[in-house]
Amino acid sequence: MKNKFNLTREQNVFIAKRNIVDYIWKRANLKGICMNIILMNRFK
Repeated sequence: MKNKFNLTREQNVFIAKRNIVDYIWKRANLKGICMNIILMNRFK
């Protein structure tokens, strides 16, 4: 199998860590949005 992107091991580790951080941030942000909607509906 040909290496499609020609990244070093260090670059791959950096990208993997960045993807994990982005995923966690997006999940936390979406959870906050859902909680805000629930709270807004409760106090209408």
